[in-house]
Amino acid sequence: MDIDQSDTNFLLTRFSVLIIIYAFSLQILPNSKLPIAVFLLGMSSSLYKTKAFSWIVKKFIQKDINSDRQDLINAVQSFQMYKDRALGWNKRKYGNLKRISYDDYIQAKKIGYYDHLTKTDKAIESNAQLANAIAKQTIQNYGITDLEIRSAVYKDNSRVIESLCHFARDWTSMGDVELKPLFDYILNNLNKTIPGKEERSKTVVLVPGSGLGRIAHELSLLTPKFDAVHTIEFSYLMHLCNEFVYSKTQSSESYKIHPFIHTYSHHVSEENQLRSVEFKTQPTKPQNLTTNYGDFRKFQIPNLDKYDNVVIVTAFFIDTAQNLFEYFDSIERLIGEKSGTWINIGPLKYGTAPKVEFSLEELRKLRKLRGWKDLDEPKPYGSEISGYLTDTKGLWQGYYGLGRWTSSFTSKKK
Repeated sequence: MDIDQSDTNFLLTRFSVLIIIYAFSLQILPNSKLPIAVFLLGMSSSLYKTKAFSWIVKKFIQKDINSDRQDLINAVQSFQMYKDRALGWNKRKYGNLKRISYDDYIQAKKIGYYDHLTKTDKAIESNAQLANAIAKQTIQNYGITDLEIRSAVYKDNSRVIESLCHFARDWTSMGDVELKPLFDYILNNLNKTIPGKEERSKTVVLVPGSGLGRIAHELSLLTPKFDAVHTIEFSYLMHLCNEFVYSKTQSSESYKIHPFIHTYSHHVSEENQLRSVEFKTQPTKPQNLTTNYGDFRKFQIPNLDKYDNVVIVTAFFIDTAQNLFEYFDSIERLIGEKSGTWINIGPLKYGTAPKVEFSLEELRKLRKLRGWKDLDEPKPYGSEISGYLTDTKGLWQGYYGLGRWTSSFTSKKK
């Protein structure tokens, strides 16, 4: 365990003070156990306030906690820490003003930069209302104790920020421009491959890497309805946000989100950076929709025997694979001896330490080699583009060319 220097200084200071108190108390009450009790209580209280306490809890008290539970606890504390971490980041911007000359500082203040920083603080506090609400709901739903929270391992704010910004992308009008090409392609091909009421009543749809679940939500509302739609999300941060979307069963609750405040780069104006969008929880959750946390490579389809068709929908997902062959194996395993359809749309921005990094052309050859039959693969490749949490009013706008295909698969075991 790495001991934080601030923890060391804090404990040494407390220890020194408590030793003095103990020695003084011992002179007054030489035969009493009270001085040592006060000393031990004081040291215990001091240790509880340090980061080292969480390590002790994990190591000796909750050493048998399973990894999924630990990931859940980590996610909850990450949401709770969002405000302090984000305000701390912005506080460093204030600190930077002390490193310029007084004349430069006066000019920066006159053009409104200091006020800009202050408004960003308020926007962070607004976002924190949503982050704290997610944490509170999760603690209640999963019965998380204070002691478990103290065992959390917190890393950085980037994943929390990404999850919060996904509310704007997936569940507000701000994200329509990014989601429309995804919806258009997926729905068009579903309507062509499995159009009928009877077929859909015997079809299960799986959405691995579902994020905040908007695509799965829309699929569950299609008419005629699919019997079941399952999200499968490996990030607890994303999964808990998805669950929060349906947190109100009778009425909607709204939150104001500022998705572009976490960087000062590439902004045209203060107004654009600080602009907000309103997110509302869904009053009802579709009856045929189930949200699942976990690794889709280990997922088992509930009530598989009742289905004739298995549909896999992957959007902005396949390039997350460390080993693309594992994704193919898992998709084919999920289909099993059923009739399978795979609809994919997304870029090929491979992530951390991928073992293979196939081009779209190589992926097409691989599908053919493994027995997939392409029903649709629009050309030219990458001609359809979409952003991903892109600030359309900023000076830098990133867009991805989308690889698209719809393929069918029938197991050779049939």
